[in-house]
Formats: sequence, structure tokens, C-alpha cells
Amino acid sequence: MALRLLKLLSVVSHKSLMTAVFLPAFAWGANLSPVTGNELLLKIQKEKNKITILNIWATWCGPCVEEMPDLLKIQKVYGKQGLNLMLVSADFPSEVQSVHKFLDDRKVTFPTYIKQGKDMEFISQLHKDWDGAIPVTFVFGKKGNLLKFFKGSVTFKQVENEFKKAKEKEH
Repeated sequence: MALRLLKLLSVVSHKSLMTAVFLPAFAWGANLSPVTGNELLLKIQKEKNKITILNIWATWCGPCVEEMPDLLKIQKVYGKQGLNLMLVSADFPSEVQSVHKFLDDRKVTFPTYIKQGKDMEFISQLHKDWDGAIPVTFVFGKKGNLLKFFKGSVTFKQVENEFKKAKEKEH
């Protein structure tokens, strides 16, 4: 694949054509990656000594959009104290540009994800009691164990309380 791209680079010289040819390869961007439920759980397991707040959201979901400032605030306030915020968009892959714009407009600079695979597989991989409704927020302890999950919107105070409880419990 890389060899074909190099050959294509030597043949294609018109800048707009190069952009059109290479856009699909780079469409995900540096801070947005496709991810399955199992891959998320592995990433959370690797976040040793951090309490992970995992939020599943979408650009078309009103309550998701409303809670986003509180989630970003919790990352800003507690990110250096052992909190790891993971955002996963449930938007369709074809909406990746909308997801990028949404995140860029909110100045999100940390790695974020977009759901990959079939909905029911993704849902069942994360939690047996989750019905798939969004927004949903999961709180994982320092060892990757699920401590709590919220169906529906969360506030800064709710997430802050769970973070503080988890820190005390696992200190």
C-alpha cells in the first residue's frame, strides 16, 4: 500500500487532485480514530493509575451536546489529577467531518474515537445492562474495573463526585 502511494505521488502533481486522492486515507485525522467496544476496554485497561470517564455521544443528540461542556470541564479541572476522559462518537462513519467540526469548535485536543462495527456488538461489549441509548457515561477505576455507569445526561457535579469517590476508594 505504501509503495502504491509513493508511486502515485510521483505521478500526481496537481495539488487539488492530490488532496482528492489522499483525503480518504487521512479522513480520520490525528485525534479521531475508529474503535470497537473491545478495543475501548483494552485502552482503558492500559490507562494504569487513571480513573477513566468514558462517554458515548453523537453530534445529532441534543442531550449529548448539552452535557459536553461539563465533560470537557471535568477533563480540564481533573486531567492532571488522574482523570482520563475518553469520548466516543456514535455518529456514522460517513459523518466524520461533522464530528471533527464539533470537536474542533469545542477545542478538543486529546484523542477521541468514533464507534466502529455493528451497534449491538459495540453495546454488548461495553455493558450487558446498557440498552444503547445515548448519552451514556461509564466510570472505570484505576485497574480498569467498571465502577458506575450513567444512562442519560450527566452534570459536572455528578462526574466530579464519582471521580472523587473512585480516587478515595482506590487510593
